[in-house]
Amino acid sequence: MIPKGKLSIGPFDFLSGCLWGDAENSIVVGGFHGPYPVGRKNSRKKTVEYKMAVRSAGYHEQTYAPMHEGIGCGLRRERLSDRAIERNRHVPSFQAVEKEMKHMKNSVQSYHWATAYDPLEMKGHRLDWANQPTVYKHIEGLPSVMLPDVMPSVGANGSTIAGQVPDDRPTAEPSLGDLARMLRFGYGITAKRSYPTGVYEYRSVPSAGALYPCELYAACHGLDGLSDGLYHYEMSSGRLVRLRDGVHTLPPGSPDFWMAIHPVTTFYVTAMFYRSVWKYRDRAYRYHLLDSGHLVESLVLVIRALGFQAEVSYDFDDEQTNALLSVDSSREACLAIVAVKGRSPRVSMDRPAQWDPIPEAVRACRVSAKEDIPETIRFIHAASSQRHRPQNEGRLQPFWDIFDTVERRIPVRALEDPLRLSWEQAVLSRRSSRNFVPKPISEGALSDILRSLASFPEDRCWPHRFVSCGVLSAACESIENGHYGFDPEELSLIPIRKGDMMEPMADIALQQRWLSLAGLEITFVASLQELHAMWGARGYRYAMLSAGRLAHRVYIAATAIGLGCCGIGAFFDGHAASFLQLPPQCALLYFVGVGPTRGRE
Repeated sequence: MIPKGKLSIGPFDFLSGCLWGDAENSIVVGGFHGPYPVGRKNSRKKTVEYKMAVRSAGYHEQTYAPMHEGIGCGLRRERLSDRAIERNRHVPSFQAVEKEMKHMKNSVQSYHWATAYDPLEMKGHRLDWANQPTVYKHIEGLPSVMLPDVMPSVGANGSTIAGQVPDDRPTAEPSLGDLARMLRFGYGITAKRSYPTGVYEYRSVPSAGALYPCELYAACHGLDGLSDGLYHYEMSSGRLVRLRDGVHTLPPGSPDFWMAIHPVTTFYVTAMFYRSVWKYRDRAYRYHLLDSGHLVESLVLVIRALGFQAEVSYDFDDEQTNALLSVDSSREACLAIVAVKGRSPRVSMDRPAQWDPIPEAVRACRVSAKEDIPETIRFIHAASSQRHRPQNEGRLQPFWDIFDTVERRIPVRALEDPLRLSWEQAVLSRRSSRNFVPKPISEGALSDILRSLASFPEDRCWPHRFVSCGVLSAACESIENGHYGFDPEELSLIPIRKGDMMEPMADIALQQRWLSLAGLEITFVASLQELHAMWGARGYRYAMLSAGRLAHRVYIAATAIGLGCCGIGAFFDGHAASFLQLPPQCALLYFVGVGPTRGRE
């Protein structure tokens, strides 16, 4: 038996918990929440011994405190039931998966389960504060252009802007002012808050651990007031740093259809690996993709809000695209592309046999003095860099299909919640909220959120091709508490099971108790086996990027109707699949909690 009251939580123990800020609240067992250390000094050794003893006895241990409250932690010891232990045993061990990865049997399943969280096998780690990565990329020594200080003026409501599709052809070409709006509201700083340790800057997109691995590049052609060229967007200063002259709106290795959309501006979304690896280690590639998905959808929504059409692509020549961007591909790589469609044909690009690297840009790819990228991430990124099959072919079977009958379906009525923010207000006020309160969610609010998920045009990157959505209800006025599948084409819910979902999901989400007060959760699920069979390892990118895109719509719709929202990428993977009764080979990729919060009731 473990003696009670003998050991306590030390300052920043295991330091795997969230950094303060707009972070996906992802704690590793024993993780710390809040900007200040808690507990006694010099207790780390005892805490390590305690955690080892607790795990060997089959217990959870937990410290938690609300974000921004700073102090206060709790230690809870809870014996895992035999059933809970047993239902997680189908998840292969890291050693077994690592061995399989070397044989490349199924790189999607191999990586995903190699990075699965298991309550009996999780090991804490300390953050290397001496090598904390920078969250802004600065390229020194190259010419730059200051973006005009303009704000968008969009009359549409934030909860419905996703469903508004402009005409087949834009009525005008984007201006430099439009480009500034796209950048600043697609991936800009929306607010600042001061802490004893410094000033924290919120952005228009959420990020796991507030580490913001993504960088944004823009290839522009034909914009008044801006020379044609490829630019890096320097968010902190509001500048465009010129990397290359000429027209680069056609991504290397892009599909044939790209020529027909006449892109006037092409955004390249990259991830700097070490920013997320610093905290999340092997699991970080999941967050690289999820964060990139959030950014992709943020760009799509602002482009559409301004009256233009957007085209998304995950298919391109990775090696050539990274060379075009002049990034060190071992540290930073392109994961997705978003284009603004033009009105008239563009001039063709001259494509050299090899892009010359830009020394200043390559040097800027280092975000820390010491960067150690795990082999698991190098493995899955290299595997997913190979294109197996075009992304517009095929579609995964929804996980809820086995539960579906026409008689049991519940239609989602087209109602509107009366409380609405404009699109600009929703972007500026969006946060990752955890202070949920047990208040009901109206039928109109539920309808708004679900319709935002269903309003994607069925294009080549239609997210529902790669993932399927589930709904967990705890306080929705129009449906019973339980688990439902969501059909975006028929706008209907498919009942799966009734009962309390939030308490178990809070435990599955690494015992984040605040999540039990959410009134609604939206889950994003995919069959890892089908992904690999259809699209090879690149299918993993398709699914995770799509999950991030869908989640971002939930964020904006929920914010616009006065609800809080928070994305969850950290959970016990095996327990989640079992509890949600997912079919074999299916996995939960990501989910978001939604509900009324303090100050917004």
